[in-house]
Formats: sequence, structure tokens, C-alpha cells
Amino acid sequence: MSTTISFEIGNSNALFASPNNAFDNLAGVASTAFDWGLPFFYGRRVYTAIASRMTSVGPGPYYGILTAMLRCVV
Repeated sequence: MSTTISFEIGNSNALFASPNNAFDNLAGVASTAFDWGLPFFYGRRVYTAIASRMTSVGPGPYYGILTAMLRCVV
């Protein structure tokens, strides 16, 4: 199953040059992964588990999000 998600990313140089301290369109590349940025998670349930701690779905570490359109556990 796959789906398409639309979102906008701002220009970080312009954002950091502004007087603002928080941004709703900041994201970027992190080594071999993509950093969605905090605004992607607004309004979504986010679950985390601490390393080597047991949970009902297995030991941590992990994070996961659950929305009507997107289910992801990493």
C-alpha cells in the first residue's frame, strides 16, 4: 500500500534570516533519511519506546505515527 502526501518546505536560508523563532515549513535531509520536521506530526498520534524497554508491541527503541491516511512504524 502506498499513498501520496503533499506538503511544502520553505527555504531555510530565508526562514533563518527572518525574525521568527518557529517555522511550520522547515524540514531537511538527515544523512540517509528525510526529516519531516515537527509540523508534519501536528494533529497526529506519535508513539515512542525507550531502548531495551518492553511494550505491548515489542521492545524499543521505536517510534510510530498513526493517522487515517498513513501508518508507519520505524
